[in-house]
Amino acid sequence: MYYFWAFFVVALWILCQLSDKFKYHVKYVGYCLYCIFIAACSGLFCLFYKPRSSMNIFIPQFFIKWTGFKWLFGINLKYENLEILHNVKKPCVVVSNHQTSLDAMLLLIMSPLGVAPLAKRVLLYVPIFGPVCWLCGTIYIDRSKGRSAIQIMKKVGEEMKKNLTTLWIFPEGSRYQQDKLLPFKKGAFHLAVQAGVPIAPVIFGNYRNVIDRKNKKFDGGEIRCICLPPISTEGKTVDDVNDIVESTHKLMSDAFEKDFKSHSHMYKDVTPLKSD
Repeated sequence: MYYFWAFFVVALWILCQLSDKFKYHVKYVGYCLYCIFIAACSGLFCLFYKPRSSMNIFIPQFFIKWTGFKWLFGINLKYENLEILHNVKKPCVVVSNHQTSLDAMLLLIMSPLGVAPLAKRVLLYVPIFGPVCWLCGTIYIDRSKGRSAIQIMKKVGEEMKKNLTTLWIFPEGSRYQQDKLLPFKKGAFHLAVQAGVPIAPVIFGNYRNVIDRKNKKFDGGEIRCICLPPISTEGKTVDDVNDIVESTHKLMSDAFEKDFKSHSHMYKDVTPLKSD
């Protein structure tokens, strides 16, 4: 049996060196299995320690740190102005760009205590992940009942302030790994304005050099996480939401494009993407 596993590991390594696509699928499956392991371990502890509290985020953070996530996947995280995210007045609404499923892990690693994602209710029913996220304070929203985004966000804001939960939202609405950001949906900004809490923009630098979904590449490398100055919503109303969306999108787009240009040397060996 020992020889079988030794042969299996060596053969797997050789195939990964010969084919980027094969390595992509092996590492992606490994990443999914790793996430399942972290979720299962975290869920057991969350059941007995403050279920439904966003403070539980330290539990998966502990397992991620001590199981060597960065070493396993060869990822080097670089933070810029991380203290802004940790010192901004809580609760707040954190908004960031969304490139791949790896963003969820980045969110977990860099977040201060009391942060939880806002997610579609359908994700609650994903085995293991949905219930564990629920135990960690994730707020699920259901748009199927015909309520408007404003009505939904008003209720979310009340729950957010009651539990002092900082919500992390991807305002693009879907994963997008191009050299620019998608237009933002307004829900996160309605939430911040109605709750009267600040908006904390966070940018994940383009990391196609690490994982490239379209071209099926998954290599190690550097991922940059940039925290931008918080945006106050004090005194703002629903009428100001459009302006806030536009100014936040411009702020984040400028930071994203500036970061991409300043690290262009990292993308010389990356296959250019076709426009969606």
